[in-house]
Amino acid sequence: GSTAGMVIVGRDTRPSGPNILARLIFGIKEAMPETVIVDVGLLTTPQLHHLVMTVNRPNYSGTIADAQTEYFRDMARAFDALMDQQLQMDLQLDCANGVGAMAARTMSKHSTAFRPALINAGCGVLNEGCGADYVKTSGRLPCNADAHRLGASFDGDADRLVLWKPTGTVPLVFDGDRIASLLATFLKRQHGIDVAVVQTAYANGASTAYLSQLGATV
Repeated sequence: GSTAGMVIVGRDTRPSGPNILARLIFGIKEAMPETVIVDVGLLTTPQLHHLVMTVNRPNYSGTIADAQTEYFRDMARAFDALMDQQLQMDLQLDCANGVGAMAARTMSKHSTAFRPALINAGCGVLNEGCGADYVKTSGRLPCNADAHRLGASFDGDADRLVLWKPTGTVPLVFDGDRIASLLATFLKRQHGIDVAVVQTAYANGASTAYLSQLGATV
């Protein structure tokens, strides 16, 4: 049978991106000449994952553009519903001078509640003195941060996130295990919602034990 299909490709803002993308497209065309290649340009890794999932749904009849809009619409709807619970957000979002800044600006257009102050949002060098890995490994606030406000940091392609609370010069950092534990606790205790948390083999063992004691499915 035919090997024709569709491959969706995109990239982040790293300088190496265009060259890597060109080589990827060349390789796909050489291996599978009948394949339709759709280059969706600059986007975050989670956006690309959602896009591929959406267009592979049975009987999906929308366009690639429709699927991209659906991502922000669905995320904004969920976020606004959460913030409807009288929660207050005074947050600064460190975008690591990466593609996450573009996604954050688009999210703000779809959401009534998503209004973080964006820092390191595209004018500096990618991940230099900022970003999730910098905050996590250095134990320092990202550059341009307000030392009196809560913050969050993406990495360059916005598939990693850490939260941080300024405590002098050394921030208190909340990594993925802590964030998942906090969210599970909020949903379980405040709203009585049965929660499942998906962890990898690299997850902090203490978080796994805590979530199990909380009654969450791990």
